[in-house]
Amino acid sequence: MTARSHADLSPPPPLPEPPVPAIDGQGGGVTSEERTQALEVLVPRYLARGRTLLLWLLTGVLGLGWTIASPGVGHLLRGELFDLVLGGLMLLLAASLLIPGTLVLGGAIREDIRVRDLLHRWAALHRQPPQAPPEAPYEQQQGRARPRWHAPGSALFLLLPSLLLCCTGALMVTTGLGRLLHGHAVPVLGLGLAGILAGGGALGLAKAIDYYRLVARELTPARATHPHGEAGAEPLEPAEG
Repeated sequence: MTARSHADLSPPPPLPEPPVPAIDGQGGGVTSEERTQALEVLVPRYLARGRTLLLWLLTGVLGLGWTIASPGVGHLLRGELFDLVLGGLMLLLAASLLIPGTLVLGGAIREDIRVRDLLHRWAALHRQPPQAPPEAPYEQQQGRARPRWHAPGSALFLLLPSLLLCCTGALMVTTGLGRLLHGHAVPVLGLGLAGILAGGGALGLAKAIDYYRLVARELTPARATHPHGEAGAEPLEPAEG
């Protein structure tokens, strides 16, 4: 095995821990460059395309498990010997998909929450809009330069499929409820599958929106805090007389 293969199999580096904020709300002893380097490590972990593909894969696995489980329950309810055997096998297969898929999804959500917490804690330190170089266009000169850690491609890779899954699931749910209100039977299989699609899309959509809000806050100038007043407030002048 080559040295490059050993490097590929090595575990990812540990996530950077932010320092304890000082009294003024800034990280003690942390420079803006250290903050940027930490964000450059955390953002790729938060928006990793492998984790996005894992979310879609788990959504498909859960949807497939539900697709197998729903007819399996129907076979069991019929009560015939063949239906009981077939329904039991289908439920066993569905459980082998639903249980591990749910556990892996829960672990992935916990990891995303941990990375998100670190990301927001680092982003809160020394928050300043990135300065554009002198030769940059006028729009960037006005404080709208893109931060170095911004990953627009990975964010769109997460946002667009999540939006599509959410819309598909919501459309299926709306169609099913419309049929139910008009007295038609609504298959449980369709409603469950719609809920899984909408839930998977909502997880990705919430993650993408949270990231875009973080970028928007980064591009917004931080308000100065005066020692004798609120942020951005003018100091009080003594009254005459």
